[in-house]
Amino acid sequence: MRLRQRIGLTGAVAVLAALGTAAPSPAAPSVAPPPDGEYTYTQPGKPSAHWSMQSVCAQASGTRAQPDYSDPHIQTLGCVLNVTSTTDRPADAEQKLLNIGGRARLSNGLWAFEYSPMDGQVCPDGSTAKLQQKFEFSEVTLTGTRTTLWGDECGGPPGMAKEPFTLTFLAPLEPPVVERFPMDCNYLAGRPSICS
Repeated sequence: MRLRQRIGLTGAVAVLAALGTAAPSPAAPSVAPPPDGEYTYTQPGKPSAHWSMQSVCAQASGTRAQPDYSDPHIQTLGCVLNVTSTTDRPADAEQKLLNIGGRARLSNGLWAFEYSPMDGQVCPDGSTAKLQQKFEFSEVTLTGTRTTLWGDECGGPPGMAKEPFTLTFLAPLEPPVVERFPMDCNYLAGRPSICS
């Protein structure tokens, strides 16, 4: 009789443990590209710019490391965000630094891209030197940080500046994107993915 009680008790504990571990965990926040469209870039004390953004994704397919292809976060890992930035009149050095293009990728929950012009730093004598810029932003809040790094090529000490910026959605792209996932990928057992 005691053996049956022990087996029953052990079974009940196992069922409760399984139920406890099978409880749904809170879903991780999904990170998707921002809507394709036209935006206004605003940074305090700097000229404003016009951003155009369009995402292009390679659909995850047939990779055993990705168990759920319907998960938006997993799908986003195959996306890049094409960003072009222009100002009304690219006349001065500040405006020139905002006439750029890049491919933003998801990094630590933020969309990020870098732009490093060889002549971005203007020295006191009129010569130029390399400048590194990194733009990181959230597609949810449409706020971000512009990080600028410079060296000692102009005679001063190297430094870094981190400045906030905001994006304001203006309008969707015209024409709208029709094919978000342009590659059709299939997996063959024992072979790598084939995309055509």
